[in-house]
Amino acid sequence: MRSVVAFAVVVVAFAAPAGAHNAPLHLDTGLLAGVADTLHHQAAAAPLPVLDLLTAEVAHPSSTPRALPPQLTGVALGLQVGSPTAITIKFGGLQQNGFVVGLGSGFAYYGVFAPNLSIHVDYLFHFATLVRNADIALTAYIGPGLWLALGSYGYGFGLYKGGYSVVPFGIGVRMPLGLSLGFSSAPIELYLELDPALFLFPRADFGTGASLGFRYHF
Repeated sequence: MRSVVAFAVVVVAFAAPAGAHNAPLHLDTGLLAGVADTLHHQAAAAPLPVLDLLTAEVAHPSSTPRALPPQLTGVALGLQVGSPTAITIKFGGLQQNGFVVGLGSGFAYYGVFAPNLSIHVDYLFHFATLVRNADIALTAYIGPGLWLALGSYGYGFGLYKGGYSVVPFGIGVRMPLGLSLGFSSAPIELYLELDPALFLFPRADFGTGASLGFRYHF
């Protein structure tokens, strides 16, 4: 019985103000503002885990690939040994396309090796990156070139004119194909190169040279 009376009192308490006064429900805006401010401070004090990960990555970056060191002029000076053995100059950045000029000595064989003055000019295209990490970059390159042999007992890879008489010069075309190794810590390039070549003058002769070298990019 007491529970029924209590229930009736509650119903009358809620129904009487609405029927008698028809008073609208008012929200305490000050209280809502305080709750919102509290939630804002709690969110600022506890950032999302994703933001923590991003902050840690910026502070302690992982071993991501770095760019090769810049060159001031885009000019490199180097030395290669093989056929031909030459001092080389490259007009182009480290592992970038550019002209290479070489001045040195080539060899022809007539029972003995006969040296000659060798000049070659190539345009190299770095067409593929094989390895790239935080320390090194390995690229493959290819390029057309011209080869000039001067003042020797022969030219190219073995053909000669008039026995062992001096041949004034020989002219050929070549197609260097090589691998270039660059370092992120210094503007130094190491390369290994094969040089298929076809001499056209004074007689046709075909063969392949090879060289190992380095260049320093200023």
